[in-house]
Amino acid sequence: MQRRIRPDEVLPEWQKEQQVLGTQADVQREIRTALAFHRTHPQQLEALAQKRAAALLDDHRRVREAVRDVGQYSVSACLPVDVIGVYVLLPDAL
Repeated sequence: MQRRIRPDEVLPEWQKEQQVLGTQADVQREIRTALAFHRTHPQQLEALAQKRAAALLDDHRRVREAVRDVGQYSVSACLPVDVIGVYVLLPDAL
């Protein structure tokens, strides 16, 4: 007995992923929404950058104290934050 192969069983991985994501228009809409949020709420990423800079400074202090190093050092966030990529996580169905 032969079994009929369904098209979704032989689609390339990128096409299977595309089906999960919805249409290209759906994905573009979500990316536009994420970028618009960033433009209207830059303080969200700036606060994260400040927090990361403070954590890095704490790391430097611990290392310098551990090796008994003296001197001055500082860390500051480079603002405004550059966005070089956007990840939009979508549910299985929109």
